[in-house]
Amino acid sequence: MYTVVSAVKNLYRNKFLNCTVIVSFALGMLFPLLVLCVGNIMLKSIWTGIAIYPERVIALYTDDSIRINTEKAKADHSEIDVIMETAFTAKDYVSFDERFVETQIIGNGAGNEKIIRYEMLSGRYLTDEEANSGDKICLISSDLQRELGCGTGDIIRVGSSTFEIKGVYIENNTELIMPLDSFSQIYYTQYAYNIQLKSGYEAKSTGVEIANELADEYGISNRDFLIADSYYDATDDLKNASFALFIMLGIASVVLLYSALNVSNILVNKIHSDMKNYIIKIQLGASKSALFGFLSVQLFTLMLSAIFADIITVTVIKSFMPYIAGFPFDLSPLAVLLTVGIGTVYILILSCILLRKIYGRRNIR
Repeated sequence: MYTVVSAVKNLYRNKFLNCTVIVSFALGMLFPLLVLCVGNIMLKSIWTGIAIYPERVIALYTDDSIRINTEKAKADHSEIDVIMETAFTAKDYVSFDERFVETQIIGNGAGNEKIIRYEMLSGRYLTDEEANSGDKICLISSDLQRELGCGTGDIIRVGSSTFEIKGVYIENNTELIMPLDSFSQIYYTQYAYNIQLKSGYEAKSTGVEIANELADEYGISNRDFLIADSYYDATDDLKNASFALFIMLGIASVVLLYSALNVSNILVNKIHSDMKNYIIKIQLGASKSALFGFLSVQLFTLMLSAIFADIITVTVIKSFMPYIAGFPFDLSPLAVLLTVGIGTVYILILSCILLRKIYGRRNIR
């Protein structure tokens, strides 16, 4: 505890130098944090809906207005974890203030299961009761919000009906979400069912059997179904996202390396200027572990201060992003933890290097 208190107090002796270190840390860690935030959104745009485990997901389509009883299907097949009902229609026009946008409309419902949830930018998501009520309320994507210039609380026209916007979410493909019942009352629809199996069951075996049984039970003439694992393997979305993330991480790594070298140079010079103080500590009996703790606590304090500044910066960027850019950030806890992990590895290595320099100058073993 004494080492911690002493290390923190030592930071106040040279405020300007430490502020310089914090700024360098913040700029260096900000880029990896932003890349991880952007990467989270990119992956979300690929792994949408319930296809979190593609090897356990199969999609079954109907060619007319046939609807599968999702509650019964889940009761009959204990292997099913989630069965999601969605409804599609041909392209229609959504209007707002005399402007028209051609868009695909989708309604969501899931029987007794949860409905699809996306990252919200503003407003709120529909409650489970609202999603199955048929009320004329909806959510719109961030892309549609930018194109129409509308937002939470505004009214848009879908066909001949008006819907109140309850929230704006992040999604590139699905432009509009509304209660399935209100959607079905307005349009001729085609239904699709995403079936996610419990852990231990595979879509290519158990999923195919269930899809065939449901098709027979409900008289679905179009027996085409989609195994999510095969679909994602056959597309280049994940490859393209991985390549883009690789390029962004490469740029972020260069910025981080430059920042790390800058911070290291500042701290090495600081060690040289404070060498007398460290010599006194050693002569008074300070051990290597105590000096290591003294150095690392100071660096951890500076790093955490920098990351805290980065979190505030990204939060501010996120709050304005829907209006200034087409690709919002997602400040996820995982991104913050990974950033802290990167900084921790650097600090431990730098503390060891600084400790060796201190003992090397004194030739103490």
